Amino acid sequence: MRLGHDRLDLVVLHLNDLPVDEARPLFDAPEREVSAGRVGAMGWSTDFPASARALSSRDAFVAVQHAMNVFFSAPDLLPVLEEHALVSFARSPLAMGLLTGKYGASSRLATDDVRSNTLGWMSWFERGRVAPRHLARLEAVRECLQEDGRTLARGALA
Repeated sequence: MRLGHDRLDLVVLHLNDLPVDEARPLFDAPEREVSAGRVGAMGWSTDFPASARALSSRDAFVAVQHAMNVFFSAPDLLPVLEEHALVSFARSPLAMGLLTGKYGASSRLATDDVRSNTLGWMSWFERGRVAPRHLARLEAVRECLQEDGRTLARGALA
């Protein structure tokens, strides 16, 4: 393999909102690689419970990467993952850096930084600046997250 390994532990589809009917065939090739021993398992980076549920019957489908952090707890998705014994991988546990405390109201990101784009899936930053509503939310929980001398990031991950 080009990666210099004989086997990949996990192959994950990164098309969050792809309709299930379009996603199913995309898992066929990795599933054949699982059978051949070149891939260990498969997963999907999706925030949609129906998507996770739809693929959960495949033996090699074991994991879902999804948005989850202090501000978003994935309340509809987590029960589906538990019901089907799927592994949960938190995507953006630090809200793309917002929960590190590194960025404030005066911060301006470089134009080539992905957070400078206005993308529908990314609400933490707008046009290269921290979204004011999320900065206010951070300030509301900052003291709690930094309790006992923890850094903001450590508190957010805990």
